[in-house]
Amino acid sequence: MDRSIAGAEILLKSLLNHDVSTIFGYPGSCVMLVLDHLYNYKDSINHIPVRLEKGAIRAVQQYAQVSFEVSDVDEIYKTLSANGVKFINQPTDMPDWGMRVVHLRDPEENLIELFTSLAPEQCSEELIEENKKY
Repeated sequence: MDRSIAGAEILLKSLLNHDVSTIFGYPGSCVMLVLDHLYNYKDSINHIPVRLEKGAIRAVQQYAQVSFEVSDVDEIYKTLSANGVKFINQPTDMPDWGMRVVHLRDPEENLIELFTSLAPEQCSEELIEENKKY
């Protein structure tokens, strides 16, 4: 009796053992075996497909954090820093996302993102082209 198990099956069982209920990703030749096996776990693992790797990263971050749009990230950063708030990073332009962001954690360690939209000329060409499709 053959008791071998596919690597994709091992991966999915490991995700379940770690209480993972949602995964993000996009189909491609390297993950097709995982996606084939994922069908057998459709009741316990939710797969959220995306079209671009960058989209997967952003989707994961939005799934596990709270985001607030503010009028001026730099001004909020200065004000909160002056009042003792500790930030994870300094305000940073994210041209591929079309925003300027800064991150902090609340007392319960939840990730919080504050963002301001970038002007169109500050956005990446890839984002501008992608937005033209919609």
